[in-house]
Amino acid sequence: MRKYALAVAAFCCAGVAAAQTGRSPSVSSPNSLKWGPAPSILPAGAKLAVLDGDPTKSGAFTMRLMMPPGYRIPPHFHHADEHVTVISGTLNVGMGDKFATKGGIALHSGTFGMIPEGVHHFAWAKDRTIIQLHGQGPWGLEYVNAADAPKQR
Repeated sequence: MRKYALAVAAFCCAGVAAAQTGRSPSVSSPNSLKWGPAPSILPAGAKLAVLDGDPTKSGAFTMRLMMPPGYRIPPHFHHADEHVTVISGTLNVGMGDKFATKGGIALHSGTFGMIPEGVHHFAWAKDRTIIQLHGQGPWGLEYVNAADAPKQR
């Protein structure tokens, strides 16, 4: 009940917030997310939902990535720190230039992780997994081995 009272209070103050900042508060429930195909820079099969901001532009963003069972992201790195929270399922992460499922770390639902800019890493999901990514855009990744980059779809 208290959670709903806080949500109502937040929306009642939305007009004041918009007048002060030019932005309004927002709430994204799991059922309200608009999932679409993940960007072509990622392997095919994943879906993406943007919760806040625009990850293709400079500025803060929050997005979720839904990975199907068996999904793999080859070794890559980012030009900004990567902040990841596992919403559901398990994200497995390994470090280095070669993909290997041995020696990785399993990030279970509710786990937060941060990988600094430039660190080579890779990821996989054995089962359906949803992660939340947030940071400063523009978001992107660069594959360690150019041959691992997905063909443009």
